[in-house]
Amino acid sequence: MRKAHPFLGASLTLLALSWASMAKAQDAKPFSDVKPDHWAYQAVTDLQQKGVIVGYPDGFFRGQRVLTRYEFALALKRALDKIGPTTGAAGEKGPAGEKGDTGPTGPTGPMGPAGIPPEAVDELRRLAGEFKNDLTALGANMAAVGATLDKLSTAVDAINRRLDRMIQFNGDFFVGTRSDQSRFSFLDYSGAGRPASPSLFDNIATPHDFHLEAHANLPGGVRFNGDLVTSNYLAYRGGTLAPFAAAQNNGGPQFTSLYEANLQIPLGKIGNNVHTRLTCGRFREQITPLTYLRPDYDAYFSTPWYDDGSYIQDGFAIDTTYTGAHSVVFGGAFSSVQGGDRFPQPTFGLNTPFVGSAAPTASIAPLFQGRFGMGNIGLIPFDFQNPSGSMTPGQVVGLHAGIPLFKYGEIAGTLLDFSSTNGGANGGFTLNGVPFGGNPIGNVVVYGANFKLNPIGHFMVSGEASKSVTQRTFTEPDGRNNDDNNAFNINAGYNTGPVIIQGGYQYIDPRFAAPGYWNKIGNWYNPTNVQGPFARVGYRFSDKLNVNVGGDYLNGARNRPGIGEMTMGSSILRGECGVNWQPCKHVDVSAKYEGVFRDLSSAVSASGMRAKPIEQYITIGAGVRLTGDTTLKFAYQMIGVRDNGDGFGLGTQFGGPAPGGNLNANVFTTQVAVHF
Repeated sequence: MRKAHPFLGASLTLLALSWASMAKAQDAKPFSDVKPDHWAYQAVTDLQQKGVIVGYPDGFFRGQRVLTRYEFALALKRALDKIGPTTGAAGEKGPAGEKGDTGPTGPTGPMGPAGIPPEAVDELRRLAGEFKNDLTALGANMAAVGATLDKLSTAVDAINRRLDRMIQFNGDFFVGTRSDQSRFSFLDYSGAGRPASPSLFDNIATPHDFHLEAHANLPGGVRFNGDLVTSNYLAYRGGTLAPFAAAQNNGGPQFTSLYEANLQIPLGKIGNNVHTRLTCGRFREQITPLTYLRPDYDAYFSTPWYDDGSYIQDGFAIDTTYTGAHSVVFGGAFSSVQGGDRFPQPTFGLNTPFVGSAAPTASIAPLFQGRFGMGNIGLIPFDFQNPSGSMTPGQVVGLHAGIPLFKYGEIAGTLLDFSSTNGGANGGFTLNGVPFGGNPIGNVVVYGANFKLNPIGHFMVSGEASKSVTQRTFTEPDGRNNDDNNAFNINAGYNTGPVIIQGGYQYIDPRFAAPGYWNKIGNWYNPTNVQGPFARVGYRFSDKLNVNVGGDYLNGARNRPGIGEMTMGSSILRGECGVNWQPCKHVDVSAKYEGVFRDLSSAVSASGMRAKPIEQYITIGAGVRLTGDTTLKFAYQMIGVRDNGDGFGLGTQFGGPAPGGNLNANVFTTQVAVHF
């Protein structure tokens, strides 16, 4: 006798689980040889209760034995019997009976499970065709089976259409706590200033964030997306020194506003490959790392709904997608999103892009990021509100046009124009008696090109180049020489599944300042005036264990007067390694190390002599999935700074340790995030 489908096959399991509302549960004793901790216990039990499988008289299932074709056909017939009659002529109806008296209304029953999905109906139809002769031999009327499946498919389509028109609600909730311990004030891994704290229990921040999203499919294929937020986390994310997480105690003020609200309107399609869509309202947008991509300025808390790399703006976007490429034209305002009762920190909030640079280098802030002691900041005559003279734009218009390279990949060009609504960036200031002059910046143009090739076997190649040009207005130049505001990177990768290797080269000019996200060295986001290679290697030992190592070696790209993090003759070596382990499906553990080893020339060293300061970060974390949508995370980080040669200037004049001394800090965080 022919044999078929061991363990009943995934087909019957899928089908039986799908039409629970149509099947009357049988009063059956569970099989003796299928224990509750078996991976298939629930499926087998449901099939048994629906009468699809009956087992053996001795109470055993014997699921390891291969079924005969006859046994499988018999189980399939029982399954078909659960969804409608399979005997009698197709379409035959019995005589109508007399109408009886209406009985009393019974109590409301419990909500039933979801109906049969379309894929389950298709699977039933396929199995009925494959076992047609066997089912006929068992007494099934195949014409009636076909008619029943047709009616079932029509009913499923109608239900799905009704569900598709209903408003769908979902949301996210996050609450976190953070505490620090340090003898001196310091800058953390996010670049945020933190005061001295003698104990992990004395300086606690408690940010929280709640989002309620609504999505609806409207007539004509229009879709509405809305996101209402009430939060003190966004105030925590903003700061007064830079757009980094300021780690304010208690998270900052509470506010409620629309984070996103837009309509997506289809504009038509050409054939099956070209689709165009208009988005209008408050929407998300991102392009490429060197042109328009929002950094994740919080290295401690995980909030995926903010960390997707998109800026929020009020305006419109027209997207066109076609085989192998994507294009978008958009325009939007940031000024209506920031400030007031909508978003706190109107100048340096979470959603503020920074473009252009008035200073000889765009890297003035990183010099002071190395100065981990922040006690007496008032002694420095410097405007930390805008350290590199960057402009905070009020609006943007942009174009990104992708062209498919046949079957080989995509090449694209980007053109963005940012303009100010508040007078632009001040082009002249004085730093420690050194004047830096120039006209104000009221407009910045960012343009670039990128390409990405489709995988060639295990190999992947991509690259990008960009330039940021500062201007007084859209039509009036600012008089600056725009030869030191270029950037490019080249990436090559090799992916075999267990092994992922990535390497490349990056070049960032001193005055390049686009609202992108291209690298992070210690707590220095988007380093400038750097060039050099980088490499990353990841190896997956198993589904539960993987490790990664990587590093960057960066030299100064140019020599420029004034103070900056890098010049030619200075270098940075960054190394990192990490391990992730999942001992069980509900728990994961991780450990990460990052070391940043600088060799600073006398031109940029705080001591005026060559210095080799070191930053080190060790982070240990653990995550627990309390339920399918609820996660609890813990992390503990140790920060160590060795100011060899007094390159960072950790002297007592800054409220830190003695010149050339060490600074240590500890950061502990917990968070609970729920998606519903």
